Amino acid sequence: MAKKTTKPQIAALAALLTLSIGALEAAANELRPSGVCTANFAFNSLLPMKVDAQFLQDMQAYSGAKIIRHIRAGEAYTMDYRDDRLYVFSDKENFYTGHKCG
Repeated sequence: MAKKTTKPQIAALAALLTLSIGALEAAANELRPSGVCTANFAFNSLLPMKVDAQFLQDMQAYSGAKIIRHIRAGEAYTMDYRDDRLYVFSDKENFYTGHKCG
């Protein structure tokens, strides 16, 4: 007969899992040099979002980039690559359409 799992055991396992995930995130952040952009972060863009100063600040924090550049539809931008820069793209009405490092 299988041993029944108790609530304290489940709570202990949940706590251990939470600590493990935190340790993995910390390790991943240590592998990336400070200021280097990463576009590999979870971001929900199902709802239309206006690009404003707070939005850009949040995107910069998520990406870890030192530089953030807002590009509106139709605007030209340089194609030189910088590993510390995040481009945030919007349409002509200033709604978020995408992002990339570079």
